[in-house]
Amino acid sequence: VRAEDADVLVMLVHHIPSTNHPLFFTTSKGSYDVRRIREALSERERCYLLFCHAFTGCDTVSAIAGHGKTTLFDRFCAGDIDEHMDIFLDTQATKDAVIQAGTTIFQYIYHAPGTALGEIRHNMFSRKAAAGLIKPETLPPTEGAAAQHSLRAYLQTQDCILLQSMSLNPSDYGWTLGVHGYEPVPTLDPMAPEELLQFTSCNCNGDCSNRRCSCKRNGVKCISACGVCKRISCKNCGHDGGESGEDSEIDS
Repeated sequence: VRAEDADVLVMLVHHIPSTNHPLFFTTSKGSYDVRRIREALSERERCYLLFCHAFTGCDTVSAIAGHGKTTLFDRFCAGDIDEHMDIFLDTQATKDAVIQAGTTIFQYIYHAPGTALGEIRHNMFSRKAAAGLIKPETLPPTEGAAAQHSLRAYLQTQDCILLQSMSLNPSDYGWTLGVHGYEPVPTLDPMAPEELLQFTSCNCNGDCSNRRCSCKRNGVKCISACGVCKRISCKNCGHDGGESGEDSEIDS
């Protein structure tokens, strides 16, 4: 079999028939004996190979930053998360079961079983902020992003098991149909809490009394981080008693 896609090799290893006929996977970089690769894996590793390949990142599922496929494959097969991985192999699994299983597996990846992903994310952010270096891609996904990732991983695993493209409706499993075809749904959660989304700071040269001030325009008070007024020398600071009338005008 000649191809350049690792997905093909993984499916060959999983589906190779129990005969002694040789089977080779050939790419531009070399040739691989599929049967020898399969025999080098334990029964447990062969069982979860398709799931591990899909969940840790493939053509249709994002990789998990900072966690290599081989490392995660070894951890998954050595860990005690069989009941959760089995959900991805179950052709009758419900979407809720897939999402719950995927969330639990993410907790396992980040060494925090039973802890909400939001809490893990906050704790890691705090540690990295204290160290002065934050790379957002290394943080755990939000609950919403983990759910969509899990649904896409389930769909891909089922496609590989059944050898059928789009064996389930992609729109129900982490994809949306856009003008250029199917696009992944990153998350259905808000990108941040509403109060944080409204947070802003200005750099006005005036007194921040009109809508040219970005703080005023967004209906929030100036803060100490504002570039010029520093929440002191303006008419849009919290201690200014004349603000209520102007705020009500914006609200209206």
